[in-house]
Amino acid sequence: MGFKKLEINNVGHLKFKEDSTYSVFLVSQFKLELITTYNVITEKEKIDFIQLTRNLNVQEKFFKWLRQEGIEAMVIDSVLSFRDFRECIGCIEMFASNQFPLIFAKEGIDTSRKQDIGVFAKPFKRLLSITKLYMLAEIKEELADVSNKVFEKYDIYN
Repeated sequence: MGFKKLEINNVGHLKFKEDSTYSVFLVSQFKLELITTYNVITEKEKIDFIQLTRNLNVQEKFFKWLRQEGIEAMVIDSVLSFRDFRECIGCIEMFASNQFPLIFAKEGIDTSRKQDIGVFAKPFKRLLSITKLYMLAEIKEELADVSNKVFEKYDIYN
């Protein structure tokens, strides 16, 4: 955890996956009051969230409701909860434009504080590097299989 102290008490949880280990840990570690959970797991919930990000009237109602509930920030498990970097930054922009902080539990990022964009990109870069290594390993394995089949078929060593 990158947090020493959080200046908030009441949070909501923006949940993109069933497993929310980091969010649950953060809420319990800092003894935060979890007011509500906004799920973005099922297809319908994902469509509703996309509607929220694109429709200013829906956004206005959503943020008004959050404030009426006394929610001071939304906790998200990780930057990697999103499908890609663009979706992550889009969500951050939407919350920032409505002057509402997001807290990324795993990375220890609080958007109410000034951040370098690199702190959001770093987990995606790491994920891409790992993905690249797995892809290279799969390609090598497939090439080995193909070459073995070719050598067996043409029996060039016998």
